[in-house]
Amino acid sequence: MSTIINSKTRKCDVIYNGAIAELGFISGPAYNCKLTTSQIDSLIRHGKIVFEIDPRNPLNKVKLDIGNYKESPFANVTEVKPLVNPLKAKDLISKEQIPIKAELKADQIFRQ
Repeated sequence: MSTIINSKTRKCDVIYNGAIAELGFISGPAYNCKLTTSQIDSLIRHGKIVFEIDPRNPLNKVKLDIGNYKESPFANVTEVKPLVNPLKAKDLISKEQIPIKAELKADQIFRQ
């Protein structure tokens, strides 16, 4: 088994039929296994298909490849929180600030 460089693990599925040498020759496919970044790198470089599982929603999975395996695609997901004291429309514009429509003259009206 390869040397573990990073102690941070991510929950992944490894889709491969047969013995997976990078995981100690366990029989694949391997579901819900905790893998380090170095293990994911080794699996991808040896042709295994690896999906990372979203920790908030286990049904959401992202296929990892050479371009996106170093950082978790779910790490930068931010939740939008509502404002504590939302402004109301009446606070934004007072009646004195609302412009009054000027009456149009006869030559400004377009007729079809």
